[in-house]
Amino acid sequence: MYFPFFPAAPVAPHLLVGREGEDIAARYLRSEGYKILGRNVHVGKKDEIDILAFDQNEKITVFVEVKAREHSGEYAPELNITWGKRTAMARAAERWITQRNLDVPYRLDVICVSEGRVVGHYKEIET
Repeated sequence: MYFPFFPAAPVAPHLLVGREGEDIAARYLRSEGYKILGRNVHVGKKDEIDILAFDQNEKITVFVEVKAREHSGEYAPELNITWGKRTAMARAAERWITQRNLDVPYRLDVICVSEGRVVGHYKEIET
């Protein structure tokens, strides 16, 4: 139900940057021939997949983590891909596949967005 007399809760600026980064990454993936299967897919209690896609060229399911920065002067987005984040990505991918009883090839990718454009697409990151 919508109550116009209650103002919407403000959204933190970093969440807006992240959401815009995911939109940019999804458009980029589509332009590269990927089919977007889902966004912000929750797996288990704490794991989330930013973008779930299918690489139609390589015939592989792709679990994508998006790292976005508003300005290029800030540190590089890829610096946030820690060992812990890579482990969480692998765990989420494996859970998603197991929950659906699938036997499909998959890959973990990271897309970095800065100043409104994709500045890096890292395929098959190591866990």
